[in-house]
Amino acid sequence: MAISKAIIPGPVSIEVRCLPTHRITSDHPGLRYAISVNGDAPQIRDLHANEYTPARNANTIRAYSAGVTQHTLETAGTHKITIQMVDPGLILDEIVVQAAETPQ
Repeated sequence: MAISKAIIPGPVSIEVRCLPTHRITSDHPGLRYAISVNGDAPQIRDLHANEYTPARNANTIRAYSAGVTQHTLETAGTHKITIQMVDPGLILDEIVVQAAETPQ
């Protein structure tokens, strides 16, 4: 993924949005994905929400389930984000990156 704005080194927040869905079967432990930036160790997030819970209701109303991770960029420039689906059934919809921008 190439980021078009100049990004300064420092903290970055990445929100992964997936379509709200259920586990494929009860044998699957969740709806997990793994994310890493620039080859760092992956962070795993579980987007599963039980039916009839406030989390599931919120996911349905906003039309996505979200997981947020924090990362640190060591250098300015272009960075590689790697996302792997750990469990079947996740449908990636959008990636939102929040980072500090260089002053203009």
